[in-house]
Amino acid sequence: MEKIFENELIIVSKTDCDCDFIAVIENKTNKDILITFPETDDFFGEEFLIFANCYYEILAIEETPNLMQALEQGDLFVNWAN
Repeated sequence: MEKIFENELIIVSKTDCDCDFIAVIENKTNKDILITFPETDDFFGEEFLIFANCYYEILAIEETPNLMQALEQGDLFVNWAN
């Protein structure tokens, strides 16, 4: 996997393989977080809950150009879930 974005809370990696998922968002913290993507022309803004020290897989069927661009640029909002 290729790391495409990282901050103090998350690591986003692209799989670059023929898998069922295209990217992984890893929660680096010991608290649950809520990832929110902005709404774009080809992707409805969605929220994903990622438990402490776990990850969320973005499925290939969810892939859109704007979603991949948001992942690569870190154009998402990270908040504590509780």
